[in-house]
Amino acid sequence: MKPYSVAPQPPGPPAGTGARVTSTSPLSPSAHLRSPVQSPGVGGEQRVRGRGRKGLPILLALIVALIAAVALPGSAQALAATGHGVGYLASDGVNWIGTYRLADGRLAFCLEAGKASPVGHDYVVSNSSSALGLSKSDLGELAYIARKWSGTNDATTAAAGQLAVWTIAGLHGHPQSWYADRAGAQSAAVVSQANAMLAQAKANATVGGSASLSLRLEADGTGWAKADLTTQLASGGTRPANPSSQSGTMTLTGGVFDDGSTSTTVKNAEYVHVKATGDGVSLTVRASVTFAGLPFDSAVTVGSAGAGTQMLLFTPASTSTATASSTQSELSPLPFQPRVETRTSQTEARAGAAISDSLRLDAAPGDGLMSDWGVYGDSLSSTLPIPVTVRSTLLGPFDAAPTPATEWPADAPTVCSVEVVANTGPGDYRTPECTLPSDGFFVWVETIDPADTPAEKGGGRVRPWKSGFGTATEVTHATTGARVPSIRTTAATGSHDGGAFAPGDCVADGLSVTGLGDDASAPAAEVESLLLGPFDEEPADGHDFGLDDLTSLPVAGSVTTSVSHDGDYTTPCVTVTKTGHYVFVLRSPGSADGDGDGEGAQGAGSDGIPAFSDLVAHTAEALEVAAPDVPVTPVTPETPDQPSTPAKPHRPATPAKPTPAAARVLAYTGAESMAPEALAGAGAIALGLAVLLVLAITRRARRRGADPDAVRASRSERP
Repeated sequence: MKPYSVAPQPPGPPAGTGARVTSTSPLSPSAHLRSPVQSPGVGGEQRVRGRGRKGLPILLALIVALIAAVALPGSAQALAATGHGVGYLASDGVNWIGTYRLADGRLAFCLEAGKASPVGHDYVVSNSSSALGLSKSDLGELAYIARKWSGTNDATTAAAGQLAVWTIAGLHGHPQSWYADRAGAQSAAVVSQANAMLAQAKANATVGGSASLSLRLEADGTGWAKADLTTQLASGGTRPANPSSQSGTMTLTGGVFDDGSTSTTVKNAEYVHVKATGDGVSLTVRASVTFAGLPFDSAVTVGSAGAGTQMLLFTPASTSTATASSTQSELSPLPFQPRVETRTSQTEARAGAAISDSLRLDAAPGDGLMSDWGVYGDSLSSTLPIPVTVRSTLLGPFDAAPTPATEWPADAPTVCSVEVVANTGPGDYRTPECTLPSDGFFVWVETIDPADTPAEKGGGRVRPWKSGFGTATEVTHATTGARVPSIRTTAATGSHDGGAFAPGDCVADGLSVTGLGDDASAPAAEVESLLLGPFDEEPADGHDFGLDDLTSLPVAGSVTTSVSHDGDYTTPCVTVTKTGHYVFVLRSPGSADGDGDGEGAQGAGSDGIPAFSDLVAHTAEALEVAAPDVPVTPVTPETPDQPSTPAKPHRPATPAKPTPAAARVLAYTGAESMAPEALAGAGAIALGLAVLLVLAITRRARRRGADPDAVRASRSERP
């Protein structure tokens, strides 16, 4: 028995029949159609028929072309089966078992035992998930066999693969040995190997697959990702795909791979390193992976050449896709840089006055730093701001206004040191008060030391901070004997606890002044009261608007009050027109001194009043304007049910005489309705008349258009 290698073979016999099939040439048009022949004496009638028959081939050709265009998509290309591939030719020189070769060099198995040989036929190749009506598991096994053995160069393997395919698709009423005998002495080996292939296919064939992705981030923002593939077996159940057997593309959002890229090629079941790149409170990395062209589905690649000819089974195209994604978030391990914006409570004060410092705390951006305030906790769902301690020191007195500098004077005298523990993160804070001991200039300075924050609360992530020296907003000028007022304020019309104001109300501010003395004739200071708002929420008690840009804040109005001595004052009122939250603050340029030299705050004498302000929000100065309640319309009580009057006893009516039914009326016509039988008869008569009319017209037209000679000839042939 002669085994065949991969060399191209001449056209072979039909599989399983023993009969050689040769291709026939297409018939010429004359074999299918006759030219019209005129019968003697039939003249014009035959000529008309002849012209009609001449157009028939054209019409048929158009119909065939249309059917072909619809049946065969434009993208499909015919592929010729050129001969035997690898396998055995039986001793009769006719029957074959093995693969067949196509014009593009591919090898394929036959799918339908008993049908004509594929050699010499053109095949259209396509993917199919329902070939021959086989089950999904059968198709999965066929795909496995074709994928693994259709391209073999070994004759026994090719013959065994063909026998295994026929065993699944159908043996056409014969045992395996009947086909294996074509391999001669190798027939037993072919049967044995075919059954081994079938067992292997049943155990390993797949009908689908899926992907999963694992992602892990450590506390330092580094971690790993791993994509796995799982196959769905044709026999039921699942099995992990062989490690590193498939390649996919993994993409990161919020992170990078070792080379700094956000996309890379990965193998299934292999680990890749990732690193988070965010600078927020938490780091979030999302990984996604796509595996395309997986050989896991049950679709087979088949070739079709029309009825009666073998379908072919090719190595299946790998078309299935599996995707997966995973997201992981962790607290950011990055450090952050706290900073403080400060403002002294009084820029001018009297010696012996108590002053404090306003602190506005936030995080400064920078390379390698978080963009937000750091937090700590066991998980993202339970976090707290990292606390810091702001240490404030009041330096002075100095004889002159200090010059701003980065560093503090090493020998500067210290008045006091206070501290504020900021447990709630960014926001506004105020230091405890310090008393000015004498005349002179005094300066607040601040520091933040990471050592003040416990390690378990994130102390290792706090960067140190130190303020500059001599900043204008941190300098207080104290003078002995100066008239420095202390003013406590309250919204005068209504009260904070007494309910909301309404749009259109006029709201005044109450000033309770001390520190100026009882001399009403002393120089006065003009105090400007500003009503800030509306705000969506009530300003926090202690919020220092002096650290804000007042020109950027909403101001409902401002009024001025002249203050010269101790006592209670009421400002002119400000009309509020919008709903929301408001708060009063005040400021004053001070007064001229007793000599009337026109100097203000800095030059005030013993009778003058230095410039002062209170731009801090106080609860007593806050108010709310709300829309008035809409009065509720009282509901009119329902009228109680009245007892019903008992109904009169029913008396049966005297039956009326029967009246003949009126004839039904047809819509829009006024005609009486006709019985269905009458309508049917009328329709039949009308149809008959129409048919007679058409026949008469047709007959008349034929007589007029007919050739007189042809008509006479036709009449002469009648019996």
